[in-house]
Amino acid sequence: MWQPGVWMAATAWLLALTGLVGGSALLGGKADPLMMIVLAQAAAALPVLLLLIWHPPAVLGLGPASWRSNLLGIALGPVAIGASMVGVGVMFLIVGPPPANQPVEQVIGALDARFGLVGLIIFAAILPGLVEEALFRGVILSGLRSRLSPAAAVLITALLFAALHLSPWRFVPQLALGCLLGWLTIRTGSCWPAAVAHAVHNAVLVGVAAHTRGIQGLH
Repeated sequence: MWQPGVWMAATAWLLALTGLVGGSALLGGKADPLMMIVLAQAAAALPVLLLLIWHPPAVLGLGPASWRSNLLGIALGPVAIGASMVGVGVMFLIVGPPPANQPVEQVIGALDARFGLVGLIIFAAILPGLVEEALFRGVILSGLRSRLSPAAAVLITALLFAALHLSPWRFVPQLALGCLLGWLTIRTGSCWPAAVAHAVHNAVLVGVAAHTRGIQGLH
């Protein structure tokens, strides 16, 4: 049985990484975009579901949040976007612009073409917000906080969060986002306000990306 602690956090992250990398290898480079989204979220959800067999949600940081805390998550959505944009600027200065047609851009374009904006927001914003926050600001942050200070636990969780996205160009933006979401989780005592902020962050960014793609398609 996994006990809440650093080893639980490390095992959960490694299990998610193994599922993501192994699943991607099995699917190959030309996998269906929806399947890639499902794979990524399934890899993140598996450790959470396994731990819920043995532990109540509150022990894993998955306890309910007040409506005020969730409203705070909504209000911090724009701040999360700003944090990501600062991270993008930092990466631009360090390594230059990313290559065109990154995998995330391909997934957004394919989902938008197949399901429209509503489906895009469900699969690329709401689902990742819920699942990834349950893993990172729920299970992993809770495990690290058992032995580390809140600041150290938030930073290490954010580093693991950024690393799991497997993209050097997205590392610093995801790190900045992860630090903000970790602070929000410590502040509210639940990962769900962070899930709300994460979903708002993703919804705005993928919506803008889909809109920009549509405008470019008219040229």
